[in-house]
Amino acid sequence: MSGSVEPELFETFDECDRPLGLKPRAQVHREGIWHRAVNVFLFDDRGRLYIQQRSACKDVGAGLWDLSAAEHLQPGENFEQAAQRGLMEELGAMDVVLTAYPGIYRTKLEQDGVRDWEIQRCYYGRYAGQITIDPDEVAEVRRVGRAALAAALAQGPNSHTPWFRQRVRDVDLLTSGWHG
Repeated sequence: MSGSVEPELFETFDECDRPLGLKPRAQVHREGIWHRAVNVFLFDDRGRLYIQQRSACKDVGAGLWDLSAAEHLQPGENFEQAAQRGLMEELGAMDVVLTAYPGIYRTKLEQDGVRDWEIQRCYYGRYAGQITIDPDEVAEVRRVGRAALAAALAQGPNSHTPWFRQRVRDVDLLTSGWHG
């Protein structure tokens, strides 16, 4: 008898944030249905930003540099719970005190056959502990200062995920949004 893997389910919403119910991830990303996600900028004790290189096996943005952590919300989960889970699963970072950047962001990304329409919240925090990556999610982690990140984004923007570049702009990370 072979076991079957249950599809990952997302809580979905219409354009006015009215719940549409649970739908499988594949359907949500194929049809472009609004769902919730969270982004985290994590800084070390010296004020440098952790960025992660996405695993080569990711369906979108494989091998590109990305936020410290990014997660889709699981059913019943709130934004901060998803942020904490993402930090733990992807970087092994636990019990991080997070602060939300103001606002909710709506992002429509259509890339690699995926229509990822997200309602997002973005957080920042500091972490001085050990980083332990999940190799299924993360290929590598680097810590960068503000000037190094600005230079990397200017010289090779396409080496970073589109949502990372967008969120850097949205929270004005390279100027007033840097909380390192």
